[in-house]
Amino acid sequence: MVSLVSSSWLVVRDFNSVLSAHEALGSRSLARGSCEDFRLMIDDCDLVVIYKLRNLKKAFKSWNWEVFGDLNSTITRKSAKLHSILLDLSNRGFLDDLFIAEVSVHSELDVLLRRHECFYRDRSRVRWLRDGDRNTSFFHASIKRRQYRNTISALSINGVLSEDRPNIRDHIISYYSGLFSLDVSRVGRDLSIVDDVIPSLVTAAENAFLTSVPSADDIHDAVFAMDATSAPRLDGFSAWVAARIISPHLFGFIRDRHIEDCIALASDCVNVLQKKCYEGNLTIKIDICKVFDTLDWSFLCRVLQAFGFSSIFVDWIDDILRSSRLSVLFNGVPERYFCCFRRVRQGDPLSPLLFGIAEDFLCRLLTRLVGSSHILPISSPRGFLALSHLLYADDVLIFYRGTQKNLKHIMSAFRDYGDISG
Repeated sequence: MVSLVSSSWLVVRDFNSVLSAHEALGSRSLARGSCEDFRLMIDDCDLVVIYKLRNLKKAFKSWNWEVFGDLNSTITRKSAKLHSILLDLSNRGFLDDLFIAEVSVHSELDVLLRRHECFYRDRSRVRWLRDGDRNTSFFHASIKRRQYRNTISALSINGVLSEDRPNIRDHIISYYSGLFSLDVSRVGRDLSIVDDVIPSLVTAAENAFLTSVPSADDIHDAVFAMDATSAPRLDGFSAWVAARIISPHLFGFIRDRHIEDCIALASDCVNVLQKKCYEGNLTIKIDICKVFDTLDWSFLCRVLQAFGFSSIFVDWIDDILRSSRLSVLFNGVPERYFCCFRRVRQGDPLSPLLFGIAEDFLCRLLTRLVGSSHILPISSPRGFLALSHLLYADDVLIFYRGTQKNLKHIMSAFRDYGDISG
């Protein structure tokens, strides 16, 4: 039916479900399965997303022309008007009305030129330049370089170089829609190991704060504290909770834990690897592939529950994750939207915290194996406490005795982590 019409169309029905928890009224609990079915139906028919985006696009276009205006044409008109006033002043001498008009037009032109520069500065994405003379031509050149660098003119598809733009576009969309699709083989898997590994650490007071409704002043302060030209930073309270509950072996995205500290600790452990011991000391460096793109939502929510986050907060996080839709920007043109069934959003200030909390499962799993002597840490000099593992974002360093038993337990730990986390 969708393919038979090119304009917007309407479906009227007494639907007995909602897309997510924020649309529900009353205290009755939601059936998450029906919400998911309803969301899939909406996506299949391209109803809500296209409607909202079209309305948003119209609103932005209206604002652009009515408020922001056509800068180039307006600057040209104002410049011509200022030139005419200066000629009158030169020919007729100083007159109060001409002087006032010159000051007014000059001020308006300055505002327009500042807008013009800001517009092209944002499009060029140059961040290092703070102040100076107007650099519109420099920003123009930066924009052209970015457009040229981001243009895909050819792509190797299954070993064959293709220059056919529609073929390249379809291949890219197919790749990303498949990457973020639901893995049916993972549905219903056992996640009970999460409860065994993760302790309940979040307090009732912290849960009350996390689920409290922000005031208008809180929202105002948070919005206006953001950088106007980039994504917002980590939320203060959420970062503080994460820093308290996440293992000290895990660095990256956590407040007051810096990469310099991680490098220093790793260097100390590497320096004692040559200490003589039975079967020797070893270290393994592991880079986890596509950690943001493949993180399973069910696993993440189970980790949050195990840490003691309230069901309300976990449901909010789940709704945020499941509401995501993606559109591939191919050579500057947005393509069709598709649903996501896993991943945390790149650029979202909440994503690094969620990833850190989820990855803490692996960190605590390794710690438990060391505590139960299933993994023996490296042999170190007296008075030096060597760490068994360090994690920074998607990089993992493991220091252990070079026995087959240790290696088998490490491989088993990563296999378990990969099976349940995505």
